Amino acid sequence: MSSFDDDHRTALMTPDPEGDMNEVTRTYSFDDAMEEIGFGQYHFILMQVCGAGYFFDGIELSLSSFIIDPIIVEMNISDVAAAALGSIVFIGMAFGAYLSGVIADKYGRKPIFCGSVLVVSMFGLLSAFSPNYPILMILRFFVGVGLGGIPPTDHSMLMEFSPKSSRGLSMGSLQVYNAVGGMFECLLAYLCLGRGFNVNGWRYLVGASAAPGFFIFFARLFVSESPRYMMINGRYNETKELIKKIALTNGKEEPVGRLIAPVPESKLSVVNQLLGVLSRGYLRSTLLLWLVWFLIAYGGWGFSFLSPLTYEKLGANTYLSTFYGSLVTFVGSVLVMFYINLVRRKPVLIVGFLLSGVLLAVTGAYNNVTYMTVFITVSSFVITPPWNALYVLTAETYPTSFRATAMGSCSVFYRLGATVTSLSGLPLLSAYGYVWPYFSFGLALLIAGFLCIFLPNDVLGQSSEDVAHERKSHGGDLIQPHIQEKVLELGSAQELDDFDNNEYNKLENKDD
Repeated sequence: MSSFDDDHRTALMTPDPEGDMNEVTRTYSFDDAMEEIGFGQYHFILMQVCGAGYFFDGIELSLSSFIIDPIIVEMNISDVAAAALGSIVFIGMAFGAYLSGVIADKYGRKPIFCGSVLVVSMFGLLSAFSPNYPILMILRFFVGVGLGGIPPTDHSMLMEFSPKSSRGLSMGSLQVYNAVGGMFECLLAYLCLGRGFNVNGWRYLVGASAAPGFFIFFARLFVSESPRYMMINGRYNETKELIKKIALTNGKEEPVGRLIAPVPESKLSVVNQLLGVLSRGYLRSTLLLWLVWFLIAYGGWGFSFLSPLTYEKLGANTYLSTFYGSLVTFVGSVLVMFYINLVRRKPVLIVGFLLSGVLLAVTGAYNNVTYMTVFITVSSFVITPPWNALYVLTAETYPTSFRATAMGSCSVFYRLGATVTSLSGLPLLSAYGYVWPYFSFGLALLIAGFLCIFLPNDVLGQSSEDVAHERKSHGGDLIQPHIQEKVLELGSAQELDDFDNNEYNKLENKDD
C-alpha cells in the first residue's frame, strides 16, 4: 500500500466523488496499480505497437547503406555527396529528436507517437520519386525529422505504462524489433537490388521501406495517451478509466482505493523542461549521457553503417553478411529482454562497451573477408546488451515531467555522432582502407565505457518516478522537502492546478 510518506514521493489524492476528501482510505499510485494488475495482454499489445515503431526505425536506418552506391551511379555524385545524403537524415533526426521531446512533454506523447511515423512514411515514399539530388536531400531531411521522434517517445510511452517489475523486459523488447527491421531491410535490399531491378532498384527499395509506416500509424491511433502525462495534467478520471480498461484487458480486478498522483511537475514551460534536464540534480548525469550517446553513435552505429560497404569492397555477399549482423543483434536483444530486470544497468554498460571497443579496434587490422566478417558479427552481438541497457537507464534517470525532453536531447547527441560517422566513414574507408575507420569506432566505444563508470548507480526494481528522484549523490531531489510540504497543504487537485508557477519557483529557490 502506498501513502504520502512512502518512497520519498510526493503525491496528491484524487477527489472521491462518493466520499469525503478527508476520509482516510487506501491510496495507490499508477505504478502500484500496474504492479497489482501485472504485465498482461494490454501491455503485450502496447509492446507490439511500440515495437513496430522500432521495426520501422531499423528499416530506415539500414536503408542508407544499401542505396548509396546505386544513387552514386544514377545521379553521378561524389563519395562526399553520397556521405552527405546519409548525414542529412541524421541532421533531421537531431532536430526531430529534440522537438518531439519538448512537444511530448508539453502537449502529450500521443501526437508525436502517431505523427512521427506518418512523417517518415510520407517523405520516405516521396523520396522514391526524387527527380534529382537536391530534392532527394530535402526529402531525406524530413524523413530524419520524423525518425527523430520515434525512439524517445516510444521509450517514454512504453515505460510509463509498464509495471516496474517488467519494465526492463518491455523496453528491452524494442531493440529486438529494431534488429528484425534491419533483417527485413536486408531482404528488401536483396529483392530490389540483388535480383536486378537495374539502376532504379533503389527507388523500389526506398518506396517499399516507407510502406510499413502507414499501417503502424493507423494502429497507433487506438493507443491511449500516456497515463503519467494525464495524471500530472489533472486528468484523473481519464487515468482511472484507463486503469480499469487495463485491468479488464488483463483479466484482473481494478485496484480498490483512491488513486494518487505525482506533483504536476509538467507545469513547466519549454525552457524549464530543458532547465530541468540541466538542473543541479541531473546535470552530471545529463552531460555524461550526452557524451556516451554521441560516442556510441559514432562507434556503434558507425560500424553498422560501414559494414555493408566493407563487405562489398571485400567481395563478400553484402546482403547475407549484413543479415548475419542483424541476426546476432536480434539474438542478443532477446537475451537482454530476459536478464535486464535481474542485473544493474551500469556494469552492463561498462563491460559491454569496453569489450566491443577492443573488438572493433582490431577489426580492420587484417584485410581478410572471413576475419572481418567474424569480428564485425561478434561485435554486433557484444554491443547489443549495453546499447539496450543504455536506453533503459536513460529513461529511468529522469521524471515524467521532462523525461521525453531528456530522451530527446540524448537522441540529438546520438544523431550528431551518427552524422559525423556518415560524413567521415565512407571517405575514410576510401582513402585509408579498413584500419583507421574501425580503430576510431573502437576507440569511441572504449571512451564511452570509461565514462559510464561515472554514471550514477541505477536503482534496480524501483518505480520510474522513484528512480528519477533518488539521485541524491548528484545534488539532491528535484522536489525539495519544503516544496513537498507546501504541496501537501493543498486540499484538492484543482487547488494544485491553481498553484502559481511563480510561487513554485520561489519555493524552489529557497535553497539558493
